[in-house]
Amino acid sequence: MGLHSYNVKYIERDGHVAVRIVMASRKAEARQKASDAGCDDILSVRRANFFHRNLIRLLVIVVIAVIVWYLV
Repeated sequence: MGLHSYNVKYIERDGHVAVRIVMASRKAEARQKASDAGCDDILSVRRANFFHRNLIRLLVIVVIAVIVWYLV
């Protein structure tokens, strides 16, 4: 099983919400690594899917460009 990127959302000591990217093979391992690195109050651990997020952003930009092109 390979390593994956996980977004770990946690509360910092000053009260702000922060996100840290952790490389791990499983969600539980990512939570443990983040905890060992000092992320005390972990809110969520989600697998980072950079391709999917960037694809959605690209589609939104294309749709906006088509609308602007159509209106001009």
